[in-house]
Amino acid sequence: MSENRQVATISQQVYDILKEDICKGKYTPGEKLLEVKIAKELNVSRSPVREALHQLSGDGITVEVANRGVFVRQFSAQDIEEIFEVRVALECTSLSEMKKLDSEQKQQLQEIMDELQRCYDRKELDCYIDNDEKLHRSLVVFGGNGLMLQLYDKVKLMSMQFRTYSLQSEQRFNDSIQEHASIVENMLNGNMDKAARINRRHLKLARDQVLEFIKEKA
Repeated sequence: MSENRQVATISQQVYDILKEDICKGKYTPGEKLLEVKIAKELNVSRSPVREALHQLSGDGITVEVANRGVFVRQFSAQDIEEIFEVRVALECTSLSEMKKLDSEQKQQLQEIMDELQRCYDRKELDCYIDNDEKLHRSLVVFGGNGLMLQLYDKVKLMSMQFRTYSLQSEQRFNDSIQEHASIVENMLNGNMDKAARINRRHLKLARDQVLEFIKEKA
């Protein structure tokens, strides 16, 4: 008997493509997403594109405006403040309530950190950001609270559009790897409260860098 495997629908494939394109800056904040144009580019009908755009709006990545269409969401300074505030609450609460990591979790965490370091050494920003996200998500995953993880994934998805902003400064990029290493070291040693304090400061610095970048671009 063959294994049951999930096959992504066309609308899901379109959603994944558009989400990645928005996060990588192909579509800029405030830009209108043209259903007909996207369907033609991806060689699909308009129906799956419409479904994908609706899903993106539900995720908070795009905004549907009545009688005008769908636009890439523009995040205000207040939006960014709120997103990081929720991230701090979820990540640091999960860390503080975590007793200790088991051997499998320690291995997973160390593997992510090793890859993060390799990306940093090669100065590969996209690779670094991907592993940065894996590391921060693991802080909630290891906490074992499924509802917190659902909320975290929702908020994290909203922040993907400006995920590169916090690392535009070379100094912030350099400091970031040191902060991540310190968070991981304390987690591996069972110092969860200290890891949470370092992570809180790390997220605050990332938030400030994003806000500064947006201010300069305004």
